[in-house]
Amino acid sequence: MDHQVTARRFRPQRFAEVVGQEAIVRTLLGGLARGRIAHGYLFSGPRGVGKTTTARLLAKALNCAAPEAGEPCNRCPACSEVAEGRFVDVIEIDGASNTGVDNIRDLREQVAYLPAMGRYKVYVIDEVHMLSKGAFNALLKTLEEPPPHVVFVFATTELHKVPATIVSRCQRYEFHRIREAEIVAQLQRVATAYAVATEEQALWEIAVAASGSLRDAESLFDQVVAFGACTCATVHDLLGLVDRGVLSEAVAHIAAKDGGALLRLVDELVGAGYMFESFLKSLAEQVRHLLVMRVVGESTPLVTLAEAQRRALLAAGAPLTDDQLGRALALLTDTGQALHASPFPRFTLEAGLLRLLRLEPVVTIEQLLERLAAGETTPPAAPPAIAAAPGAPGGGAGGDDRAAPRTARCGRDHAPRRPARDCSRPRGARWPPRPTPPGRPPPNPTAGGSPLGRAPRAAPCSGAGGATPHHPARLHPGGSPIPPPRRTRRAA
Repeated sequence: MDHQVTARRFRPQRFAEVVGQEAIVRTLLGGLARGRIAHGYLFSGPRGVGKTTTARLLAKALNCAAPEAGEPCNRCPACSEVAEGRFVDVIEIDGASNTGVDNIRDLREQVAYLPAMGRYKVYVIDEVHMLSKGAFNALLKTLEEPPPHVVFVFATTELHKVPATIVSRCQRYEFHRIREAEIVAQLQRVATAYAVATEEQALWEIAVAASGSLRDAESLFDQVVAFGACTCATVHDLLGLVDRGVLSEAVAHIAAKDGGALLRLVDELVGAGYMFESFLKSLAEQVRHLLVMRVVGESTPLVTLAEAQRRALLAAGAPLTDDQLGRALALLTDTGQALHASPFPRFTLEAGLLRLLRLEPVVTIEQLLERLAAGETTPPAAPPAIAAAPGAPGGGAGGDDRAAPRTARCGRDHAPRRPARDCSRPRGARWPPRPTPPGRPPPNPTAGGSPLGRAPRAAPCSGAGGATPHHPARLHPGGSPIPPPRRTRRAA
């Protein structure tokens, strides 16, 4: 098969063709033009943004026979062989497959030899963060003081896994994500080269789905072209995206507080096979577009929508305020987090959407001050009070509700409350009084001067009653003393 994927066929062959990395390209070209070449370069950033491509361009420019202001000529044998991947002095190493110390030892032995054809021997180590700790330590000395004909170029997507000792010995270049507009422009050039008719909004959908990766966008473009015409409907069917018109309709239902229509829309999406997460993410993105257009303007480049879609979205969300849109985004975010851990995703989605219908406009302090300045002193309406039952205490002509029994107030049977303490009753008396045993006369509170109905204790003595200071005499009901029990000493 002679067919090449778009990402390989349209790989940049000059620094000027690199998309979205202008600062890095300018720095590298300046160093090449002035002869300020470092012995180590470290390219970091997300996937598909041009790290390996820039490393190959740097290797090509270092060995080009007739460079033009740092740009490779693409005509000499060195440029052709580097582009085809068969130049002997450019060695590409996969860090994920060569992670051991033995691989680095072999590399240290090879760097001592001069290049066979070019001026520099360039080692490109991709995914360098996959090297082991021992391999990094074995590379330190060679990386710090390499031979003058050796240049190292490292590429990684996880910079935090690269030791600081390696980072400090290299020139670090941070590749950022590519903007959607630049990805769309590149896809339009690819479509023109392929002679494929495209819709602009379809290319925008592909760029947004690529999340800043040009390689992912070109791969999605290949899928769409193989599927059929490059239209919005094709992109939605292939990527499982919800149509923007349906999302604007959902925003209109939220603004109109029409919960039934919103639930019917969710049911239609479920019947069409859309994922709950995809719909929720697309709806949150649509609300974000509406909020950004409200704040910045309708024609802002921060929103990736066509003109007709912008007008439809603004008309659908006209009743919503900016504060309501901000709170709606927060609710959608919370619903998305709960959706991943919920055993009932549809119920969670529907409950989250119904909460959006209760977003009422917030009255700010400035608005309240303006109302007071205008003479509006009417307080907000109080919630309706619960009417008391006819004839119940506290309702109608009844008396004080606090004095009413608890059963009359709430309708439940409770134990009778303990009455308040009678101050005339001596402290320490039992309540309720202990019942008198049968056959015993009731105690006389005034007999013997005891207010508790108990006989007074006899004075300590050592008389016939056997009373002692530690054992006061005990009396019969008739008043005669009770002798203390005899104590027997146990035998030793």
